[in-house]
Amino acid sequence: MALEKAVRGVTILAVMGLTYRMGQLVAGTGGDPDLLFVAGVILLAFLGLAGLMRDIPLVSAITGFLLFGIGFLFLTPSILVAGMALVVDGVSSGTPRLTNSAPV
Repeated sequence: MALEKAVRGVTILAVMGLTYRMGQLVAGTGGDPDLLFVAGVILLAFLGLAGLMRDIPLVSAITGFLLFGIGFLFLTPSILVAGMALVVDGVSSGTPRLTNSAPV
């Protein structure tokens, strides 16, 4: 249980860090940044977090996989980290847990 809470905390920190980094990317460009790309990435990240908070781990795993793919294609480490965290948290939340009360 403690490991699950730690992974959830790392996932939340990764998504918040991604949001901060995307904000820096938009604020740092003097020209016209690709706001549709930035908004899409942030929307995917928060959709994955919402899936975790509403106990729908499949949404988190899918959005994390999409973010991981986008980060890999554009070689952006902040998107890669957020995607990996969402995939790991989504898959770990969706797997059944072994208990000691199973019938023998």
